[in-house]
Amino acid sequence: MPTTHEIAHALRSFAEVESVRLGHEAEVVDLAPDREAGPGHAAWIAPRATTPERLAAFAGSLLVADAPPEHLGSSVTLIATASPRLVFSRLVARFFPPDDGWPPFDGPVPPDAEIDPTARLARGVVLGAGVVIGTGVTVGPNTCLAHCTLADGVSVGANTTIGGAGFGFTPDAEGRQVPFPHVGRVEVGTGASIGDNACVDRGTLGATRIGPGARIDNLVHIAHNAVIGADALVIAGAVVAGSARVGRGAWIAPNAIVRNGITIGDRATVGMGAVVTRDVAADATVLGNPARER
Repeated sequence: MPTTHEIAHALRSFAEVESVRLGHEAEVVDLAPDREAGPGHAAWIAPRATTPERLAAFAGSLLVADAPPEHLGSSVTLIATASPRLVFSRLVARFFPPDDGWPPFDGPVPPDAEIDPTARLARGVVLGAGVVIGTGVTVGPNTCLAHCTLADGVSVGANTTIGGAGFGFTPDAEGRQVPFPHVGRVEVGTGASIGDNACVDRGTLGATRIGPGARIDNLVHIAHNAVIGADALVIAGAVVAGSARVGRGAWIAPNAIVRNGITIGDRATVGMGAVVTRDVAADATVLGNPARER
């Protein structure tokens, strides 16, 4: 296990860390909420919750907080930062990476599959045609993959479908619905993540694209030919319809619906339950049904 001093020295290199105060060197054996922390625990406190009384009560060994050191016991190692949640996330990723605990993949591999040996697939994953999986990819149990590329560092949760046909039909002269062909792919960029029970449809003739670093939450539907920009977040229950474009760093809140063909600008925010029927400018915030700029 790392010690408080080893962690502190490693975190000094991050730009968000403003200062470090070393307390007594102790082995860090676990993570805990700050109010439940004891010897050997690392914790963090949000700036809005930081009070002298709460700091004085901290009984752990290492704290990440936007706090003056004089309110903490001298034995505590303090990582001072205005972004404690972010710095604590970096600490955990480096020293305490979570173990998903999934049993290993044991299914058949199609002859055309390209899977890097460092990828970790869980039991129950189903691989269809045209699957390319990069280095360090993780895929949860019972997820179905076809006609898709998962770039390096992508993570996919359980019970998710990527690369199935989308919903597209054209009526004939008698009004019968004729399926429009879906022969495209899904391209998921480096370091993106897709949660549990999500669905990402393959493109019709082109590709559905999830940009590098994008975060797709549980129970999200991304329709054919949609484009999700780099570092965008699409949150639980949201629907991004066909050929819609979500800009870089945009935020699509829970249960929002983005109509087909709509463009959401970079860093825009779509509020909870909003129904977006018009393009949204970069940096704008829209709310309601139909969604309107705030």
